[in-house]
Amino acid sequence: MKTKKMRTMSNLRTLSAAGAASLFLMHGAALAGPVGGAVHPGTGIANIIPLGGGQWLIQASNGVVINYTSFNLLNTESVFFQQPSSTAHVLNRITNGMPTSLDGTISGNGIVFFANPAGVVFGPNSIVNAAGFYAAAANVDPMTFHNMATSGGPYQFQFDASAGGSVVVNPGANLIGGAAGVHLIGQQVANHGLIRATNGGNVTMTAHNGVVTIGEFGGNFAVRINATGIDPGFQGVTNTGQLETVGGGGIMLGAGDLYSLAIRLEGNGIQGGHVHFGGSGLANETNTNGAVVLGADTTINGDSMIFWSTVDGAHNLNLVGNTAFHGQVGGTDALASVSVTGDTEITGGLVMTTGSQTYNGLVNLTGTNTLDAGDTLTATGDMTSTGGSLTLIGANGVNVAGVNVQGAGNSLDITGVLTATGDLTAQQDITVNTDGAHVQGNVHAVDGSVTFQNNSTVDLNVTAGQNVTFGNNAVVGGDVTATAGDATFGDD
Repeated sequence: MKTKKMRTMSNLRTLSAAGAASLFLMHGAALAGPVGGAVHPGTGIANIIPLGGGQWLIQASNGVVINYTSFNLLNTESVFFQQPSSTAHVLNRITNGMPTSLDGTISGNGIVFFANPAGVVFGPNSIVNAAGFYAAAANVDPMTFHNMATSGGPYQFQFDASAGGSVVVNPGANLIGGAAGVHLIGQQVANHGLIRATNGGNVTMTAHNGVVTIGEFGGNFAVRINATGIDPGFQGVTNTGQLETVGGGGIMLGAGDLYSLAIRLEGNGIQGGHVHFGGSGLANETNTNGAVVLGADTTINGDSMIFWSTVDGAHNLNLVGNTAFHGQVGGTDALASVSVTGDTEITGGLVMTTGSQTYNGLVNLTGTNTLDAGDTLTATGDMTSTGGSLTLIGANGVNVAGVNVQGAGNSLDITGVLTATGDLTAQQDITVNTDGAHVQGNVHAVDGSVTFQNNSTVDLNVTAGQNVTFGNNAVVGGDVTATAGDATFGDD
């Protein structure tokens, strides 16, 4: 699906699985293994030991930086990093101007970094298993890295992604990290394979063209972006594969600027603790929110999912866990449907779908918001809105529990055959625009008016600060009070 005109990917910044595979084949036949490894002065000690048969052992002190002429692995080759502890860091730095192609096995008992500004590509046979793993199409300053790695924490590692390379994980690749997680950084980042963090580690995919800092900020793990944004039209982050965390870790995907298609999601492949999409949730230092674009039907499982930017794409979005939308949903390209199993927070102003919207939990809204469903709009838990008016539209029905719109001057407007199992309350007006409404609770417009159309039923009381107006064939089971106005029924 194309939601915007995209730049042709004839250069090395290809994100598709097919393009990434061709990129791998182009460079996979280059000199394999670690070539020309030399320790950067003042950063520590390392020994690169060939074991024969395409196997290497690299013994590395904490914080050591190793500069290579090239570092590629064929599918029969492997490298093991032997480090002082599971929290020791080693930086493998490749600056030959050619992407690094890794189709073999990388393992280590510590935290392993690969940095190549031209890009890093993981082939279909690639296996990574380490306490932590970073792959960056970026420049990393050797002494800054060494000083941070040996500081004892909290760790904040900087990556300058201005060179324009990509990090691509092809179908079949498996990247596994422990408590230090798995992190991909570049101007474009794509996962078509499996990325998993165990032992509470985090998975991050960050695309930008400036400085990205990953680490601890005020005791919390975060990704901090300080950049001007990716060129308009780029898909910064693409995930069609599996992203998983085990043990309570989070998943963070962030990229782009206000003008770019930053994050493209497909399939059912995201399962984690706290899942963040977009910019602000990743502790941005600049306004670099990017859109989330659905390339296919997408299911995400998490303890909580936070969309800090807009979400578009004519596909179904199924979210299992508490969810927050802080940008418009479907404002540019309406989603097919939205389903949330868990509580929902909405602050972005709009959720628009051509099909249904289903919220199985409490719904809390801040500011003026419109929920517009081309099919049914359903909220099984109470809806509470503060700081603005609320509009609910369901072409084939609006089914809610209770709705409470708080704040002076704020109104509730409903279009679609309404069924409410609880109370409707608003500080200003309550307007139901479609015949056949049924409210099983009370209706209370504190300072404004209440308006219903024909064939409407309210089981309990109707109270308004101003007028109460019903169409024909109205049924009200309790009292009708128009404090400073009139009560009018169409049959009168």
